[in-house]
Amino acid sequence: MSFFPPVPDFVARLFSAFPLHVFPAAACHPPLPAPSARAQLVVPRPRRDLRARDAPGDVAALRWLVEAELRGVQLEVVELDFAEDAWGAQDAPPFLIAPHGRLVVPTAGLHTYFSTHAPFEWERAELPETHSTAAVPGPWTTSAQAAQAHALAALLETDLQAGVLQAQAALPDPSGSARALLSRAAHAQRLSPARRARAQAAKLAPLTPTARVPGWEWSLAGLLGGSGVLSTGAAEEDEEESSQLAWDPAAALARAREAIAAVAQMVQPEGWCCGARSATPLDALLFAQLHTLLSLPLPPGVHGAAEPGSLREELLRHPNLIAWTRRVYAARERKTQ
Repeated sequence: MSFFPPVPDFVARLFSAFPLHVFPAAACHPPLPAPSARAQLVVPRPRRDLRARDAPGDVAALRWLVEAELRGVQLEVVELDFAEDAWGAQDAPPFLIAPHGRLVVPTAGLHTYFSTHAPFEWERAELPETHSTAAVPGPWTTSAQAAQAHALAALLETDLQAGVLQAQAALPDPSGSARALLSRAAHAQRLSPARRARAQAAKLAPLTPTARVPGWEWSLAGLLGGSGVLSTGAAEEDEEESSQLAWDPAAALARAREAIAAVAQMVQPEGWCCGARSATPLDALLFAQLHTLLSLPLPPGVHGAAEPGSLREELLRHPNLIAWTRRVYAARERKTQ
């Protein structure tokens, strides 16, 4: 028995003009994939004209990829076009996403992350301590080798790294589209070696607290009773800093060539850098730099093995470096097979 009164005819005729419409079901996007159980290293997408198929778009990306392999870390490599998608940890590749997405590690924290989660045998804190005064900490057997390793690290991380970055930044874009050229120009400006050098030099520049804190300084005219009273001094400081930190490509190239010649005296075709008992981060950094130089495309019009006066030409003068790079490359190939 219904308790609702009957619908009047005029109401039924009114609603009959608006029939019930059944809309299709809304399309639901598939759920997000579960975070990877392995760490992911996000690197720039490699250029299409590189000589080696596994050479990434940045020497730093290859350095950390090789170091992860030497430490036995299983990584998933994710390639992104950072020229158009400028995002990530500290807005700079490479960066690492920890297993299950629990942590994002920027480039500055990769060494700490790897040495903590996958240390080399000589980095393990639980190794028994020796009471011998002649013992040398680390993978080196003598103090002379340890000192040579420090000198090699200084060369690789400064002059040679700047030269490799400059060689990468000078490459023309392989595609001819205006969008690619503009995006690459913006990306090169953000990650240019000159900007990195200025930032590093700014950290090491001596501070002048009287002029910079709290940001004002007395002008000489104001102290002598002239019209001036206070001035920020920002324009003068900027001009002075820009002149001191100006990037000289020719000088950087010359220092990088000298660094290659000096490194050639410290590296033998067999074994690890500086006679170490096992692999070290220096091996990963050196291989990344040498392999990158050997993989960069030659400029148009160069028909020989290297452009005259380039870093590749200097590298080809030292067969021991070429042999060492090929040996490490072959070892990596055997592991991936």
